[in-house]
Amino acid sequence: PLTLWYLDSRTHTQTHKPITKTESVRLIGEAVAGEICRILTTESEPWIAGDIAVLVRTNRQAQRVKDDLSAIGIPAVLYSTGNIFDSREAMELEKILLSISAPSSVEYARAALAMDMMGARGEELLSAVADGRHWESRLAASREYFQLWQRSGFMAMFRMVLAREKIRQRLLTFADGERRLTNVLHLAEILHQESVRRNLGIRGVLKWMAEQRSGQTPRLEEHQLRLESDERAVKIVTIHKSKGLEYPVVFCPFGWEGSFVRENEIIFHQGDERDTDPRLTMDLGSDSRDLNLIRAQNEMLAENVRLLYVALTRAKSKCYLAWGRIKTADSSAPAYLLHGYDRPARDRRSEDLVAALNNHVRGKSDEERIEDLHQLAKKSPRSIEVCTLPQHADGVFLEQTAPAEAWVCRKLTRKIDRTWRVSSYTSLVSRHTTDIDLPDRDAFADGFGPFTDTTENWIEAQESFGFKNIFDFPKGARAGNFFHELFEHLDYTACSADLLKQPVDQMLQAHGFDRSWQPTVSEAISHVLTVPLKSDKSELTLSAIALTDRINEMEFYFPLNPVDPQTLHAVFQQQSHIGDAGNFPLRLEKLIFSPVAGFMKGYIDLVFRHQQRYYLIDWKSNYLGATIDRYRTASIRQTMQESYYILQYHLYVLALCQYLRQRKPGFRYASDFGGVFYLFIRGIDSRRGPQFGIYDDCPRPALINALGKALIPGFIEI
Repeated sequence: PLTLWYLDSRTHTQTHKPITKTESVRLIGEAVAGEICRILTTESEPWIAGDIAVLVRTNRQAQRVKDDLSAIGIPAVLYSTGNIFDSREAMELEKILLSISAPSSVEYARAALAMDMMGARGEELLSAVADGRHWESRLAASREYFQLWQRSGFMAMFRMVLAREKIRQRLLTFADGERRLTNVLHLAEILHQESVRRNLGIRGVLKWMAEQRSGQTPRLEEHQLRLESDERAVKIVTIHKSKGLEYPVVFCPFGWEGSFVRENEIIFHQGDERDTDPRLTMDLGSDSRDLNLIRAQNEMLAENVRLLYVALTRAKSKCYLAWGRIKTADSSAPAYLLHGYDRPARDRRSEDLVAALNNHVRGKSDEERIEDLHQLAKKSPRSIEVCTLPQHADGVFLEQTAPAEAWVCRKLTRKIDRTWRVSSYTSLVSRHTTDIDLPDRDAFADGFGPFTDTTENWIEAQESFGFKNIFDFPKGARAGNFFHELFEHLDYTACSADLLKQPVDQMLQAHGFDRSWQPTVSEAISHVLTVPLKSDKSELTLSAIALTDRINEMEFYFPLNPVDPQTLHAVFQQQSHIGDAGNFPLRLEKLIFSPVAGFMKGYIDLVFRHQQRYYLIDWKSNYLGATIDRYRTASIRQTMQESYYILQYHLYVLALCQYLRQRKPGFRYASDFGGVFYLFIRGIDSRRGPQFGIYDDCPRPALINALGKALIPGFIEI
């Protein structure tokens, strides 16, 4: 039941001096791993990994044992009191979050990619230096994560990073993959909770995390490392945490900590043996310091004996205790118990037991110590075995499994409904569906309108927007993200170009655009905010819309009946008038997507209220051409049809009406809904009015009702 391992200094040192503490930890740790491997691979032993516990004093010792076991493939879990913010995963996650918070920084991106969680190898990073496209794609991903974090919070962003970067799969390829993944998920949960509880933005989360990692803030119990799955793994537990628990097999490898007090602050309990409640006292340099030091060391020896008692009594069937001629261990609990030092004294608390014990045991040779152990074993009824610490044998653990019946894979007989999903406008109009969890953003497209470029138009554009004109602003999804976020955070009532300078400048920097674009963009945004949105209602401008009268990036879901391209075509074809759609029903016949059902999801860029009527806006940064004529109403109508934006805003109107019907009692479409505006930012000039850059429509109630009946189960007419 009890095996006493002896670490013989004659075997491991040429001078026969005591073995150093560092070397002893290494040798004993390897012996523990080797013995556990032997136990698990010997048919005569009935144990599995989950039956075994290794009890240690410190977290460093625990990690040492974990590393030794991992090296030979034995699964092990740490029952540790360590803090999650001291883990490697906390450092790696901080690097990754920093790169997302500064999406234009190549340096931060490199640091993040070098982390184990991201998996880039050194040669990949080196070859990517010369590949501008690689870094552009990485920075674009960081910007996308940044936008999602700002819009939907930390957890939505983290889930996307976890999935897209395949962090879960990558971590589980490591020997300690479960431990790493447990730490990452624990950190994400903590950061999400704090961001919600403290209402922290991106910079606030990073600042709070840095404070936790600095070690200067108090350590909280909920930040202790969590346990990964332990059903089939060796348990590595600190002795303090093992109190009250039992394990079939227990290893006590490091129970030989010395009892001398090395710190300047001496802590002990003041009072004589008759005191029932001695006072905890710290001596910082009193006249009784020498006596108090003796008392503190005696108390430490007593505590070490108590801890060893706890460790040895956790085993139900078998226990291993390591001991030997180890430097600094002659004042330890095993020295006190195994080598018979128990001299009576009137006042134990005043006698220097630790120094006397140390002198007594230090004088014993390896032969004498081993003899003491054999004498102890003889007194036991064949329950103690004394043997030399086994040498570590290189090997790999191969888990033994009992023969079992052949496993047979059950065959699936029922049909899986593959039409049920969460769909979006983008998934309907694109044969290659993009991530439906994100709002649509303007893709790079060279639009073509019915007008030709002329020198007069070019000069007018230059005079309108300055030497750098808005038509030259970079194109593509990056520009779309920039404009969407800018309009999301602007106060529209502060619409002059001067008041727009600072927010525009900050947003240009955040998205990695040259700050020299600031005057051009500020003037373009000012035109968007001050242009009349309708010819017959000049008072309807965005500059009149207060922050309290608008919702940015309004996300929606509504349940979806089974729908296919023919369903949509039939709805639009049956309506004799659908605004400016023209031959749009014919274009719907060209849609190609598999039948879908489930839910429809989307994001409406802006919903606002004006004079008790509700409107929706979609920002478009599409490049339709290099002159203002390319953004006339006729050209924009063509773009609205070609890009299926007409279908998009009908879905948005349907979703908004469902929302308003729940939130506004008595909502009536005819009197309460004002219409739709698609604002093509590059083509808007407040001096030219709504004939340039603006598409507006107010769908007929009959079409919205027909679409609602076709798409939404149990739809009630508006």
